[in-house]
Amino acid sequence: MNEQEQIARGVQAERLLSDSLYVESFELVRKAIVTKWEHSPGRDAEGREYLFLMLKALNDARGALEQAVSDGKVTLHSQEQKRLFKMFR
Repeated sequence: MNEQEQIARGVQAERLLSDSLYVESFELVRKAIVTKWEHSPGRDAEGREYLFLMLKALNDARGALEQAVSDGKVTLHSQEQKRLFKMFR
């Protein structure tokens, strides 16, 4: 992926993370998983482990978007630094 694609990907990920429908959906799914975990019988270790993995996957998906935002910002900053360096060279 080139720098422009990485920046565009970061902008798109940032839009998703700030989109109210995405935020609401993420929170609803997270709450549903936590509620199921809270109400699961203590003897259901396998079910609890599955819910833990679901919650982890949900957080990993969000983390991937957050990483794309970060990578895009770093790439943009790097491009700006290169431009400034060329101007004063």
